[in-house]
Parts: sequence; C-alpha cells; structure tokens
Amino acid sequence: MKFQLLNTAVLSEEIFQNAVLHITSNISQKKSRERLIEEHKKLEYFGNKNEYVIHNTRSQSDLNLNQQLRVSIANLQIDRILPIEKFLLCRVITRFTKLNALLTLVEDPEGNVERLALYNWTSLLKDKENQIDCLSIDKSFLPIGTQLIIKNLSYKVAADNNTIIYSNNPEDVVIYDHNDKLFDDLKWSTDLLNDKEIKERTADDFYCYGDDYFVSNDYIAAIYEYSNGIKLEPQNVTLYANRAEAFLRSSQFCNALDDVEIILKYEPGHLKAAFRKGKALCGLKRYQESITTLQDLYQRMNTITDHRIAPIKQSTEKLLIHVKILASENKSGQYDYTHIINEFCERAEIRK
Repeated sequence: MKFQLLNTAVLSEEIFQNAVLHITSNISQKKSRERLIEEHKKLEYFGNKNEYVIHNTRSQSDLNLNQQLRVSIANLQIDRILPIEKFLLCRVITRFTKLNALLTLVEDPEGNVERLALYNWTSLLKDKENQIDCLSIDKSFLPIGTQLIIKNLSYKVAADNNTIIYSNNPEDVVIYDHNDKLFDDLKWSTDLLNDKEIKERTADDFYCYGDDYFVSNDYIAAIYEYSNGIKLEPQNVTLYANRAEAFLRSSQFCNALDDVEIILKYEPGHLKAAFRKGKALCGLKRYQESITTLQDLYQRMNTITDHRIAPIKQSTEKLLIHVKILASENKSGQYDYTHIINEFCERAEIRK
C-alpha cells in the first residue's frame, strides 16, 4: 500500500517508521549513550515480529583495507555519502528492531554512538518451500558485539530531526571476522573504560547493580552483574543464590542447577538453594529428582520452628504439588491443558 505525499510515493512502512521515531525520541543535536539506548529500547514495542527471509550476512577474511581510510562517527558529515574508498568500523550495542529498516545502535572505537538503519536486508516469505530460510529479527541476528565494516553509507537527519546512519545496500556491509588481524592493535575506548570500572567496583557494588536489573526484570543484565561480583568473591553464596534465581527466570535451568549445587556445597542447610534446586530440576524435566529434593526440603522445614520460613515452606508445598502433576502427565501422556494455560499466563505475568 502506498500514500501520495507531496507528489512523492512513500511506502506506508516508512511513514510508520517515521511516526515511531517521533514518538520514541526527543529532538536533540547530540545525545548521551544512555539516552540513545533508552530511546532505542522503546522501539522494541513497535518492532515487526514477522519472520523474514534475511539477506545472507557475510564475514570476509583477509580484508584489504587501509586503516588510514577508517572514519569515526564524529567525522561523518550530514547529507554527505562516504567516499567509496573510506569505511566505518563500528560495533553493535543494542538488539536490532525491524520497522521499515533494520534499526540498531552502533559505536566506533572512539566511543561515539549513533543510530544505524539497514535497508533492503529483508523480504517477506513468498512460499512455504523457503520457510527454512525464514528468521525473526531477534537477539541472534547480528547480536550485540558484532563488528561491522560499512562502506558507501550516508549520514542524514531523520524524520524525528535526529541524526542516523543509512546503508541501502547489504553488499556494503561486512561482518568483521575476529580471526582477521587487521584491527588487532585497535582498542575500543568503552572496553578500556569498562575494564577500569570493573576493577574499581566491589562485590557489593555488583550485587546492588544486579538487584536493580533483577527488579526491572532485566535478568540477563542481572546475571552479568552477579557474575562480575562472583569473579571478585568466588565463595559469595548470596551472589550465587541471586544469580541462580535470575537463571531460573530466564529459563536457564542448567546454569541455575550449577549455581545451587555450589551454594549447597558451601551451605548444605541453605533453604532457598534447595528450593531453587527443585525448580531447576523441574525445568529440566527431571521430575523425580525434583520431587525427592522438594520432599526432603519440606520434611527438614517441618523440624524448624522459625516462623520466618513460612513463605518458602508454602512455596515448596505448592511447587511439590505442581511437579507431581507434571510427573504424572509426563508418565501417562494425558495433560491438564487448563493448568498449562494458567501456568503460561502466570509466567507471562512474571516476565512483564
């Protein structure tokens, strides 16, 4: 579908993209890294969740590039196409979102951050035979950390009056192969800064940062913070316990089980660790082991008079009933679909 606007045919997808950019960003000449990331996250609510045939991304070894021709984001000039012999080296720092273009944020080695729009990378599925080639634009597509070399790009002011890097030809974008030694001596300023910040932080700092992310349901970021704390204090049971719960919330049951086993090695009487072990085993569909773990935990709590354990005791009782139902269904092949739907709704509510 097309609209006639000022005698120019404009695709409805482009109109939608422009409207979303207006909604999610504030007009500003220069924005901080944090502000750009915050605004980009808002785009995910509007992202197209359809599956697409995606351009075959390519990495190229033995690149023949003159490092003297590399430009930084700060050197880009508005409404000027980059000369053909020059290139931008950048790194993806947010997940891609599909509107009309594929949108993300990139940084250069100097630490400058800018929005990037990749056009003509996707096409809709035409027949079922090509379904195997269809992918969603998710965190596995050019994931965070991917280094890109972009030629023939243009730098423009977008519909929201903020700058953006445009690339219209997928052939102008190359995924930099880390095995290539071309940029081995190049240091990324944000890596140096992050290393310095990490060295200055304490395990308690990482614990607090992790908790902040956990409360906001950003479990992956929470895991990252708890893991940094564990590097500093490898026997910090609290960090392991919190990371185990973050692993559970993100359905990483194997990792959660590893963490609770470490906790129970240091503190065999750790009630929450035992409870989370039961949850992890359940998530791995090791139902009988989960039942045994939870029954042992429940019997142990029956001998404890401290009223503060009441919440975990109640949760253990509920989870034990749940696991027994799952074990029975798994054995008989007969499933309580009402229960499954209710459980799905509860999990969806937790992830909000």
